[in-house]
Amino acid sequence: MTETQREVHQWGRVNRVIFDASKEKQAIVHPRDGEGESFKLLGNIIDPKLTMDQAVQHILSKDRPKITAMLRTRGKYSHADMFMQYKTHIWGHAEYQNGCIAHAAPSTLLKIDSMQRRYLHELSITEQVAFLDHNFAPPCLRRDIGMLGLIHKRILGLAHPAYEQLLPMASQRWYDDQYHYPRHDKQIDNGMDQCIYAHNMFNRSIFGRVVIYNRLSQRIVDCTNISTFQHELTELAKAKCERGENEWQYMFSPVTGFGPDAFV
Repeated sequence: MTETQREVHQWGRVNRVIFDASKEKQAIVHPRDGEGESFKLLGNIIDPKLTMDQAVQHILSKDRPKITAMLRTRGKYSHADMFMQYKTHIWGHAEYQNGCIAHAAPSTLLKIDSMQRRYLHELSITEQVAFLDHNFAPPCLRRDIGMLGLIHKRILGLAHPAYEQLLPMASQRWYDDQYHYPRHDKQIDNGMDQCIYAHNMFNRSIFGRVVIYNRLSQRIVDCTNISTFQHELTELAKAKCERGENEWQYMFSPVTGFGPDAFV
């Protein structure tokens, strides 16, 4: 890496390009053997061991004071207004790094979920009522639906071309092992057979969500735009919530291991 850095600097001198030394860092990114300082990439904080602790702490440090300030005004606003304030001031910042932190350990992501649960607790509203009456979904559910939306973007050809290489289409139409019915005709290769290390992290990443996407019904994957696709997933979650089923918040999470019958 040092030799490559030297060659780039040499190229810069020849082409009259000056590099900002403060923006140059060397790091080995690896779940176990990562070395170096954390760095920013497209506004996301990346630590060499990919724990994403610093990224989550950055989110919490910015949003917790805002939540405290909003709660001080709860006597002046209706619940609907308080939810709108949260959506406006918190969701945009808290969810900006969702694609980057999605593979983090559940205990790390729980800190963001707990931040919103505290807000509901202070308003004396349950998570179920907030979701069903105000479309105020838990962060974990929004994160999973957002990641599935990205995968559907790749199917529709709306994502960056690099995703076509990252998520190639499966070479055959698979049948579900337990229920023996054919899955939909837009199957994606999840790359599980290529994972040789950190399987839990791999399963929590976008590749684990490919498994969830491959279990969705044909009707849902046939949606022609992202908005409709994510709306259908939200309605499935609401139906599960209305029935009072457990862990409806995690029905699209690769960690819970819900069977394909959960999405039919």
